[in-house]
Order: sequence, then structure tokens, then C-alpha cells
Amino acid sequence: MDFLHFNVARCDLCGQCIHNCPFQALRMEEKGIAVSEACRMCGVCVRCCPQKAISFEQKAGTVDKKAWKDFLIYVEQELGDIHPVAC
Repeated sequence: MDFLHFNVARCDLCGQCIHNCPFQALRMEEKGIAVSEACRMCGVCVRCCPQKAISFEQKAGTVDKKAWKDFLIYVEQELGDIHPVAC
């Protein structure tokens, strides 16, 4: 799975992520922990890792923005400028 990353320097192969995965998407292999197609990116493994060795890398998908039209967008202002959270 491209979105989950394991820091091999931090991971001590304790197996907590495997044990806590509700989808049985993780398994121990010779080279370390592998993620299968069953992963639903629920984040349980990230939260339960005692070594903080697992992280997500979320990538935005490509979308044809030319198809986007007829949207009304409200943006918060602060002292006359658009608030940074809206950018």
C-alpha cells in the first residue's frame, strides 16, 4: 500500500499493528511488515504503534477542475484578508 509508510529504523517488530488491525491487512514477512489490499487506512495501526514507526502519506488525486462549476464558496476573513485555512 503506497499510503502507509513504516520507519524501519524505529520499528522493533513488536506486532502491535498486526494484532490491532481490524481488517487483518498487515502481516509479518522476512523484510518486515507488509500491507495488503485489505487496508482501509483507518489509522488504528498508526495510533497503536508504541514506537511511532507508522505514518500516512496522503496524496491528492488528480481531478479535471474544468468540470468544477456553479459552486458557491464562503471564506472566512480576518482583518480584511482571507483566513489562511481557506487557501
